[in-house]
Amino acid sequence: MKPLNTTYWLSVILISLLVSCEREWDNPFDPDSPKETWTPVDFSVSQQENSLLLSWGQLAPNISGFKIERKIGDGEWQSLGTVNGSTFTWTDSQLVEGQTHEYRLKAYAGENESNELTISVTPISLSAVQQGNTILLSWGQPAPNITEFKIERKVSDGEWQSLETVNGSTFTWTDTQLIDEQMHEYRLKAFAGEKESNILTASVTPLLLNGTFTDARDGREYKWVRIGGRKWMAENLKYRFVDYELSTEKINGSNNTENQLLPGTILVYQTSEGRLGKMQIQQYGYDMKIRWITYTNTGDVHSSGENLTIRGFWSCDLDTGKETTRDSDFWWEQVTVEERYLTPMNKAIFSLYPTDASFEDAVVNIGIFRYNNNLDNFDNYGYLYTWRTTTIAGLCPEGWHLPTDEEWKELELQLGMKQTDADKTSWRGTNEGGKLKETGSSPDGLWNSPNTGATNTSGFTARPGGKWQSGFINITKTASFWSSTSGSEGKAWHRELAYDHADLFRDQANKTDGLSIRCVQD
Repeated sequence: MKPLNTTYWLSVILISLLVSCEREWDNPFDPDSPKETWTPVDFSVSQQENSLLLSWGQLAPNISGFKIERKIGDGEWQSLGTVNGSTFTWTDSQLVEGQTHEYRLKAYAGENESNELTISVTPISLSAVQQGNTILLSWGQPAPNITEFKIERKVSDGEWQSLETVNGSTFTWTDTQLIDEQMHEYRLKAFAGEKESNILTASVTPLLLNGTFTDARDGREYKWVRIGGRKWMAENLKYRFVDYELSTEKINGSNNTENQLLPGTILVYQTSEGRLGKMQIQQYGYDMKIRWITYTNTGDVHSSGENLTIRGFWSCDLDTGKETTRDSDFWWEQVTVEERYLTPMNKAIFSLYPTDASFEDAVVNIGIFRYNNNLDNFDNYGYLYTWRTTTIAGLCPEGWHLPTDEEWKELELQLGMKQTDADKTSWRGTNEGGKLKETGSSPDGLWNSPNTGATNTSGFTARPGGKWQSGFINITKTASFWSSTSGSEGKAWHRELAYDHADLFRDQANKTDGLSIRCVQD
């Protein structure tokens, strides 16, 4: 039997003891283990849009996890939480712009904790705030060596588009090209030479205070204003269902342009119960077709006719459609009436269109007036419409409608009127009418002096277009507007403003009156 090699075994024991000691010191769970051997490494922070991303590394594989703390400005240190030992990132999304954020990170193993690592950063964010009809973008300075910022925008589901590049010392930018009620998303990126930052984002859906829209039917542009969350037209309607231009050539040596019956001209004949009459339309020098409808005084259709032809220098009796020779003069937007043949009725309604247009291209026109047939009046005040005109689908532009009596009340409440006053008739409220009226008075303004209480703070810009009431009256004195709400027999609710009132008038008007129209968006 060989003798035991004691030298060999002693060497093994000593080496084992040395190895055992090294493993004990590398063990984070050993209270005497050097903390620097298992302290996290490479602690960093970067801004990701509107949050901060903390990241780190770890050399010791057998720790329990990591503890994260934060202090904002001069505040106290607060625990943000813990993560397990295999997690090396953490995102802070609860930021305070312009304040220094300090972070402390340490590993722990059981009850033992490593040394702390600290890092600090002042986060910036991109804000988008609506100011009137613009959006103000603002942000902070991420670093002192920024050379420029690039701004991009996307509207609704559209594509991202570059808006502007500003220098590194600029921290605001204003977007003036807004689209109402569409989400606007913005992206901001900072550049320092060839290096670029992460992207900051912000979004807002603007509600513009005012703007314009185009009536697709005739290409006319209208102003609008937002009052209490609703869009109202800020000028009177100027639409006629048919509007063709006729030649100004001389006929029989004289220029008859001013006396021509233009296609789409509206003709209204009113008579009391039991009266008889015949209505004639005369057209000079042009072949025209007409269709016509008569209504009883209760608003029911009495009779109608289609495709009746009026030859040049001839007239047409509307009760029979028979062509007759011209026997009286016709003036633009008026008709000649004789008291025979026509059964009792309230009014007659006509539409005219050229012979080369199909009947389907024409629609019934009902009582549309241009005050004294004056173009200046038309430009300032638009048309005056009888109430039945307002009941035709499509009178207001697509997406708009004639306001109900209740919608008028909603407008008045937004201007400060009390509900108890809004429900009354006659003159009501205090200065709500003044908030709707265009400012100024004669000789420099459209309203008669004194134009009491006029401030137009609502942007509604009501103008004194007067009305038709068996004749044109009250231009420069009153502005009258229909609602779509019918009242007692032969009447409908309306609103009226006056040059000598700051309050607002509500009552029923005869449906045969001609008033202005303001449409409200659906």
